[in-house]
Amino acid sequence: MLIFAPPGTVHALSPTAGCQGFVITMSPNLLLDMPDHPLLLRSETVIEQGELSGLLERIRTESAGDDPASWTATLGYLALLSVWIARHAPRNEWDSETRPNAGIRLARRFLHRLEADISSGPSVASIAARLDVTATHLGRVCQKVFGKKATVMVQERQVLEARHLLCDSGLRIGEIAKMSGVSAPATFTRLFQRHTGMTPRAFRQRMSHPRDAVPSARR
Repeated sequence: MLIFAPPGTVHALSPTAGCQGFVITMSPNLLLDMPDHPLLLRSETVIEQGELSGLLERIRTESAGDDPASWTATLGYLALLSVWIARHAPRNEWDSETRPNAGIRLARRFLHRLEADISSGPSVASIAARLDVTATHLGRVCQKVFGKKATVMVQERQVLEARHLLCDSGLRIGEIAKMSGVSAPATFTRLFQRHTGMTPRAFRQRMSHPRDAVPSARR
């Protein structure tokens, strides 16, 4: 399986035990012909699996090499990866609904509104009011489309923002709480600990030691 996230896509990966894979971070300055939207592509045959795993392995090997030609080779394999993605893009499972119904459209509007309001302390009620629906209806739609309660999705997005800031900024925890949409530091600590199993301070300390790190959050 290949997951592609273009620049600016908010995302988090939490692999389960035994999960194996590669993470490739590419600069937009490489001028590769990559999609401008997320993709979820499955290798459906052994041949496709071999093509993809072979490309990823060659990229890993060449990018770690110190040979003068290693960077040129890395760019070449990245270009081939972009070709593989382009050929399989029509099978994108990320957004398989070509004609979404009203519920899916509302769910997408909910995600966009949540993203826009994250730092202002969003709630299901406030987002529902902005979308001109009741909180109860919005909750039912989220449960049906995402399999999660809307309140849980709001909390998970707040924790994701906090993880990102704890990993990639030197801001104080109180400042991070506000930027994650939680005004009270004590409430923020309880929320963060409930979703991650550790306090914000412990999470930051652990992320500063890569060998002991848990999955991080990245934009």
